[in-house]
Amino acid sequence: MAALEIFQNHSELMGEVCIFPFEATQSSAIGRDPSKFGLIPEADTGILGQAQYANNRLSWSDPAMTADERQRALNQYLRFAASHNRKVLHSKNCSLTPFHELSLSQLRLILLFSTFIQDPNMAQSLMQLRA
Repeated sequence: MAALEIFQNHSELMGEVCIFPFEATQSSAIGRDPSKFGLIPEADTGILGQAQYANNRLSWSDPAMTADERQRALNQYLRFAASHNRKVLHSKNCSLTPFHELSLSQLRLILLFSTFIQDPNMAQSLMQLRA
């Protein structure tokens, strides 16, 4: 968690922060020699990752952390990003509109976008719905 502490100590130098889980690719230095980085290559699970290059995705495990430890670490980074981004918005005199103050069309757009991120086919179906 030393890296997180560095980010926290230097947050005034950053704009908005976005955190996403690590993904190794076969064409990267990590993918070419995962053991050098402490990772164990695994058989492809068929589960596509976040990366756009699904055929380049490397399935791996990291014995340095359990799944729970990894999730706790990710959650700490996500909390840092949320806290930092609120400060950035505040410093720009921006504010987020609470959900209960959004119009129905704004809520539909949010639903459509979040659904598209998860399942583009479902988003197409939602676009065809009428109010």
